[in-house]
Amino acid sequence: MPFRVFLAALVFVITAAQAQTNDGYVGVYEDSLGLQPCAAIVPYHGGTLYVLGQLAGATAGGITGAEFRIEFSNSAGWLLNYTAPPGAIIAIGSPIDTQPAVLDDGSGVNLSFASCRQPSASGIVRLGTISAFNLSGGPSDLVVKRHSRPSNPTTQCPSVPTWMRHRSPRSLVQRASEEIS
Repeated sequence: MPFRVFLAALVFVITAAQAQTNDGYVGVYEDSLGLQPCAAIVPYHGGTLYVLGQLAGATAGGITGAEFRIEFSNSAGWLLNYTAPPGAIIAIGSPIDTQPAVLDDGSGVNLSFASCRQPSASGIVRLGTISAFNLSGGPSDLVVKRHSRPSNPTTQCPSVPTWMRHRSPRSLVQRASEEIS
């Protein structure tokens, strides 16, 4: 269920990927609790956007990684920088996609953690931050989607690959080999 709300002339409208509501989703928010899906950043000012995973279903026990990208519909006039979350041992790529029309540009990030990331009491896992500075930018929709070159090409959604879902204290290598066989 995408949603759009304009707070001011210069605003980011953030649409959480709702396609995976049974197993959770990735969203971008103005606050670290995931309560504010819109951010207004006036010209010549900056702000921080929070990339959060809302875990549910198969991911409710925690994750050891995630893969996604964030399309910016209008990135002209914006300086954007992604920072991986503390504890990420691998962060390949950047989730910031400033050219949504280019379908296979490699935009997206693949995050991996050394151990299971347990969700907060509200089911949230932090997946990084985006520093946004408005030089002269206009409104932009932010839409979380799958990586443009996903590790599993059959998925249409941002994903937590099956082997990255935490289900038991068994080792990651053991879980991966069980699911491959």
